[in-house]
Amino acid sequence: MKTLLLDKLYKPIAFIDFRKTIRLVYKNNAEILSVWKDLDFYKEQEYPAILLLKKYIRRKQLKVKFSFAGVFRRDMYTCQYSGVQLPVSELSVDHVVPKSAGGKSDYWNCITSSKHINNRKGNRSLEDCGFMLIREPQPPKDVTAIEFALLDVVHDDWFDYFPGVKRLEMVFK
Repeated sequence: MKTLLLDKLYKPIAFIDFRKTIRLVYKNNAEILSVWKDLDFYKEQEYPAILLLKKYIRRKQLKVKFSFAGVFRRDMYTCQYSGVQLPVSELSVDHVVPKSAGGKSDYWNCITSSKHINNRKGNRSLEDCGFMLIREPQPPKDVTAIEFALLDVVHDDWFDYFPGVKRLEMVFK
């Protein structure tokens, strides 16, 4: 089970694990706003689903480190040419500007593509192959919202903090 951590302004900061949750509650650094119900492994006390930090913290905007897994998550496992959601085994990362033409491996140039379409595009530019992108690539803005969209188990109260975020219903094996 994860716990949603909110800052003093009720904005999501991160999903935290058991150890960090217990530490924040034990040291009285956070207030419990919501709890998980009916957990078999945690009978003695209620396990927090949402924590609110008691002190304001100034956060730097985190730069998201580039990774192919990050590209898949940012694009919600959806091919950016066809708009079809696919399992990871059928996806690849495509460089919009091919590496041979000076394209870099970063969030501005890489998108999720089906393996079939990526093979058809090959080492050509979008203009050369006649493809169009559904959405221009850019770095992920809200990593916590992406994690929320991809979590297997979510608490009903979390939806209040992620308005407009569409949950991904597909199971990837």
